[in-house]
Amino acid sequence: MTDQLQDPFRKDEEKERPQGPEWMSDRPKKALEQLYKWTRFLGISGSIISAFILLNGLALFANPTAAEQALGGALPGVDLRGIALLYIAFGAAYIIPMRHLLKFSRQIELYFKREQLEQAVEALISISSFFKFIGFVVLLFLGVYILGMMGSVV
Repeated sequence: MTDQLQDPFRKDEEKERPQGPEWMSDRPKKALEQLYKWTRFLGISGSIISAFILLNGLALFANPTAAEQALGGALPGVDLRGIALLYIAFGAAYIIPMRHLLKFSRQIELYFKREQLEQAVEALISISSFFKFIGFVVLLFLGVYILGMMGSVV
């Protein structure tokens, strides 16, 4: 009896709870199925976009004079290799959240196939990592924006 008072969440009670999607009603199941399909689409398309950004950055870095000629001198005095490095950095950084989206999608799909709670937990960890990364990027850009505004006032 004292055991129950000390630990209200006993392990034998956890075993009685269903662990697969059978405990879920149809509406959340359908929502999760749509969610993993959309996150897969966004993860794949975002990875493709990231690859294009990286390729453009590498091409610009390899041949900045061709890009300068294509621009027709619209950016005089601008170092295009620096811009190319920014492209490469943004393209590489964009891969990270896309990997989290794809992992979320795979884990939710496995959750529905295997009906194991472990996949749902891994999916939640992945989507949490995605939002942490996006939140960090938003804070970073807000900080840069604020510093830019302060620099323009001075």
